[in-house]
Amino acid sequence: MRNDDLDTELLAWLREAYARSTRKSRRLNLTTVGDRTMPRGYNRSQYTLPFDHRGSFRRKMFGWTGALKPEQTAQINAAKKVIYDALKASVARGVLKQKAGILVGEQFGADILRDAGA
Repeated sequence: MRNDDLDTELLAWLREAYARSTRKSRRLNLTTVGDRTMPRGYNRSQYTLPFDHRGSFRRKMFGWTGALKPEQTAQINAAKKVIYDALKASVARGVLKQKAGILVGEQFGADILRDAGA
């Protein structure tokens, strides 16, 4: 798979994931605890980019099942690096670092976690 194809597919996958999460958050905007109903979630600006979807990422993005070959693992790592680079670019373009966050699993994101922690 060429990098151009990977970038295009990854962008389409990210757009669909964002659309699903937006639709879901609109439906679930209140929560009830005991006899109190309150707005759900954090009420300040925060930009968190979750990309820790190990199973769904490899199945839906790449169509792979079963044990991964080393080159497949490398492709997933590279795709996750594209996502992380987009987050870093957002911060470089003005998103406050204090409001930006990532959620990535160690299996495919150990290098990203090390870099983010530096």
